[in-house]
Amino acid sequence: MATTKTDSDTRSLYRAPALTKGLDILELLVAEDRAMSINEISEKLDRTRNEIVRMIHTLEERDYIARSGGDGKYEVTNKMFEMGLSRNRNQVLLEVAVPLMHALNDHIQQSSHLAVPSMSHIVNVAEVDDPGPIRLSLRLGHIQKMAKATSGQLLFAHQPADVRETWLRWLMEDGQVDDADAFVRAVDGVSGKTYVSRESVYVSGVTDICAPVFANGRAIAALAVPFIHKLNADINVRAAGKHVLATARAISEQLRVR
Repeated sequence: MATTKTDSDTRSLYRAPALTKGLDILELLVAEDRAMSINEISEKLDRTRNEIVRMIHTLEERDYIARSGGDGKYEVTNKMFEMGLSRNRNQVLLEVAVPLMHALNDHIQQSSHLAVPSMSHIVNVAEVDDPGPIRLSLRLGHIQKMAKATSGQLLFAHQPADVRETWLRWLMEDGQVDDADAFVRAVDGVSGKTYVSRESVYVSGVTDICAPVFANGRAIAALAVPFIHKLNADINVRAAGKHVLATARAISEQLRVR
């Protein structure tokens, strides 16, 4: 009697163990956001040192990871980030956004950056410094946990239901969210807002101002300004928020007509 292959059988047939190990290592280093030794990676992935050492060396040779200083630990490079930026969609986003971000910074005398979603995280794909002598910058390619970052919560809030469901599953698998209902209620609090202004959870005296950038009916990026409260400044947080919103809308409009 003939037997029928199940989906599980098909997945097993096409499984690539070496590739799986390599992706596990990359995902771990991104999630941990720190340099790790081979022994630490082995322990975290519950694999023997011999199982992963050749894969570590291959990833290093291909410039996906690199040694951090002289301590024998490894961290991810910007190679995947640069590959992502080379996609046409991201190139168009940067071509449109960066000139408008420069104009925004000149007007409000603050730095700005642009974040896009990457599964359960957000990635800083553009950074324009404050033209003045005092500035707060976010490193290009910096990765943050979506559920913790104001930009990440804003991006989640402005997604259709099916995308939210997928993202929420990723956040829970990543350990960023324990109570799904509570998290959704929290982000729903910003879904009706044109922009968000909150005290930074990372730097005292800084207010995060974020506004969504839209394309095809969903938020594809978040424009953010880490607003430094400078003495005798010509513009306050409220006024800066309106300029951030206007810039995000201008970016969205230019993307619409491209």
